[in-house]
Amino acid sequence: MPVQAVGLNPDELKVLETLRLFCIAYADPASMAWEQAFETCTHEFGPTCGPRIGMATMQVMSALRISRRTTYSFTNPACSCCRHTLSDHELQMMSLLKAQRRGDGLARQTHAVILCEGQRPERFLASMESLADCLNDLAKPTHPKQTSLQKKRIRFSH
Repeated sequence: MPVQAVGLNPDELKVLETLRLFCIAYADPASMAWEQAFETCTHEFGPTCGPRIGMATMQVMSALRISRRTTYSFTNPACSCCRHTLSDHELQMMSLLKAQRRGDGLARQTHAVILCEGQRPERFLASMESLADCLNDLAKPTHPKQTSLQKKRIRFSH
């Protein structure tokens, strides 16, 4: 499926690239792709949030590896012709992330059970929740604008 068809926002696209790099690191440890994954996160999300998102992303993949019995298929992020498509597993993963971010519990549970192949998804879901929280924190404005709903000083006269 084309990546653009899923409607990932820019931060989710960066997470997808990071997930793929961690997959390469697990598939070929000598590649040391985990270094590139953390560098990508630091570059894209900044020196404060980047490492946190990188660690949360790595924990998602680690928890999934423990839950699954079969291989997880992924697309090589370095392949110029393939990187714009999602494997079936990547589609489930990114759909789960989107469901977690919007608080859709049923979709979240469904995608997790599929990815974990019917195994207990609790650890995997907890790590996905942590990743979604990191991304949601990043999306919050640092200086919220005053809204009309905020308290205003009212002067009473007698």
